[in-house]
Amino acid sequence: MTEWNIEGRFGLFVKAEVTYATASVPVTNLAYGTSVLQLARKHPHFERALFLYGSVSHNWRGLSMVLEAAEDAFGGGKKLLSEPWVSPKVKDFKSTANSYRAIGLESRHGTVSSGVPTARMSLPEARQLLCGSS
Repeated sequence: MTEWNIEGRFGLFVKAEVTYATASVPVTNLAYGTSVLQLARKHPHFERALFLYGSVSHNWRGLSMVLEAAEDAFGGGKKLLSEPWVSPKVKDFKSTANSYRAIGLESRHGTVSSGVPTARMSLPEARQLLCGSS
């Protein structure tokens, strides 16, 4: 099992301490940022998610890239969604982000033959879900 728990920056990762299923990074006597960076050095998927989070715009496409990095770490989106600490609203995020009919040019896809007809969440809600901020 792969598990990241990060308070604050990623709303998707909601636990109160920095841990990884196979190697906990002690947070005592370390600054929070230091422990996050140590964890990132040990786990490439988390490092990529953190890099993307700090590098891309927090729009539908950018947030999707961050989510995809987390999905890679868990062996895919279905496995990530099966984790008890992951919000089921991630499905609403993905269906909105992928739908041209719902959000037009902001979407990740251009087809109008599929996708939800209306947004299932707003961009501020998506930012809150994945980043813990609006």
